[in-house]
Amino acid sequence: MRSVNLYYQFQGKPNMLVTIITPSFNQGNFLEETINSIKRQKYRPIEHIIIDGGSKDETVKILKEYSLNSEGIDVKWTSEPDHGHPHAVNKGYERAKGEIIGWINSDDVYFDRNVVSCVVDEFKKRPNIDIIHGDVALISVDSRIGLFWCLPSFDSTRMLIGNRLSQPTAFFRQHVIEKCKLDENFLLSLDYEYWLRLGQYFQFRHIGKILAGDRDHPMRASHVKNKLLLESHNKAKNMYWRDPTLKYYLYRATDGPMRLYYRIKGLYLLISFLNNSEWRNSIAFNGGIDSYKKLILRQLFFRIGRSF
Repeated sequence: MRSVNLYYQFQGKPNMLVTIITPSFNQGNFLEETINSIKRQKYRPIEHIIIDGGSKDETVKILKEYSLNSEGIDVKWTSEPDHGHPHAVNKGYERAKGEIIGWINSDDVYFDRNVVSCVVDEFKKRPNIDIIHGDVALISVDSRIGLFWCLPSFDSTRMLIGNRLSQPTAFFRQHVIEKCKLDENFLLSLDYEYWLRLGQYFQFRHIGKILAGDRDHPMRASHVKNKLLLESHNKAKNMYWRDPTLKYYLYRATDGPMRLYYRIKGLYLLISFLNNSEWRNSIAFNGGIDSYKKLILRQLFFRIGRSF
């Protein structure tokens, strides 16, 4: 990888190394598309660490092929039993060498080829920011775009009303993961607890760009473990709950109008995407749409959390 890093030096200054962590377990049917969405990023250098929990499907075969055809990505992977999702991510954190770290699961994708470049540029412009997150496309099992889900800027009080941060869009500076790892007691609402804890120490910044595709499929926890997921969510919330402030009541009162505003904002982004051939051609995964009419109807009326 030394020659790749040297290749991306300009005027004696190397680009920032970006590490992407991917936990995986028996998701070989999605993993290749996740990998391709990283390989297609215009940015280099990238270190990609895949922590597989000892999959019995085609995952290991895919990872071996990836190592031989990485297109300039520094690929590091292991396949061995672990103690669950947060343990796998933490193993990746411990091995990460990048100044910037992303975490994307093996069934999700980065949306277009400019995602990593955009995030790095934002970090360079804002040295006081520790964590960057963005908006997300909900995608189907077969990678159809379902809708664009726009989210507000991070706010710890608003997070107590509901999770308002999309995990696959999040990128961290190295010192964030050095200070805070995932709580391995949270096997389900691991990201929600993580955001609440990080909000006590670090500065977040939201950028109004679709950064990732969050895949809806029948085996995801929100479908097969819905009750347990809700219990885990409430447990995390109760850990960080404080007596309600005026701001909390304001957010509660305006939650409905806020959701409507971000739905309409998503519609604007969606129409921009459909009318921008350059953006559509830069998609980093095998994304498609069923029809403009269905897409717009889902954008306006589809209940997030249901299958489409």
